[in-house]
Amino acid sequence: MSSSETRPIASPGRFVVVGGANVDIKLQAATALRRDTSTPGAAQISLGGVARNIAANLAQLGASVTLLTAVGDDEFGRRITREADSCGIDSGHVVVGDAPTGVYGAILDRRGRLVAGVSSMSAIDAITPDEVDRKSGVISGALAVVCDCNLSPASILRVGRVAAAAGVEIFVEGVSTEKVLSARRLLSSDVELSGMFLNRDEIEALTGLPARGRRQLVAAADELHRLAVTHVAVGLGARGVFVSSGGSREILASMAERVADVTGAGDASVAGTVWALGRGDGFFDAVRSGQAAAALTIASRETVSPAVSPVALNRLLARSLE
Repeated sequence: MSSSETRPIASPGRFVVVGGANVDIKLQAATALRRDTSTPGAAQISLGGVARNIAANLAQLGASVTLLTAVGDDEFGRRITREADSCGIDSGHVVVGDAPTGVYGAILDRRGRLVAGVSSMSAIDAITPDEVDRKSGVISGALAVVCDCNLSPASILRVGRVAAAAGVEIFVEGVSTEKVLSARRLLSSDVELSGMFLNRDEIEALTGLPARGRRQLVAAADELHRLAVTHVAVGLGARGVFVSSGGSREILASMAERVADVTGAGDASVAGTVWALGRGDGFFDAVRSGQAAAALTIASRETVSPAVSPVALNRLLARSLE
């Protein structure tokens, strides 16, 4: 660990993940996609949502984790709660609202790469600032909080303020180029963020700066550091991830050996990173663990790969150093 890195999260405790949970409907083409006509392929329905996926990966890694999300009073919502319980996630703080449980639809090409996605996530609107206040005891007692940008700007800000008041580390996941804008109020506040996990398009949308080449990535990351974000990780797809922390910058290579389905890879990367921080790793080493989790996820057709485990991550990390 570089001496310039901030302290790791090194005490036992519970992660709290706040944000979206939904049902994923994935359609993967068997041949080249063409506009204005149907394409043969395969369909899969599974559970998803950025926060839920991160929580499920953390649970598979053996972490204690609470999911703070909202679902509808419907079968999809009950399934999310049941499966959270079955994999070891504390679902006791899931809010049941009036809107139907969220649905995310993804179209994948024949190589498993995302072509387009549409999300219907009105259920998450039940996580209001007042609801965050009602859950403040859970947040303030956390080891670390991971919040996705499915929440409203006011709710994200409230999560940040509750965590900051308790001295709890807080990490933000961008979700998409539109939803990442919900973090602007938090960034303009007096709350210091431990880290942000974004892709290239999201950091451009958030900072208003281009982020195509290394120099541009550095400038965009520096803008977030200026806004009191300690660690910045920017996913670069097949190239890996750009990491900026403590004055050090590095592109860490992808560990993916094969691609079956990219859905959920970014969520696994976030989970692997904060899990590794929890065991005492510095940020750069922690992001390597995140890359290992992403590689295992990409190789699976499951949104949360059953292959993700501490043993599998350590094995893949060791192989990457050979």
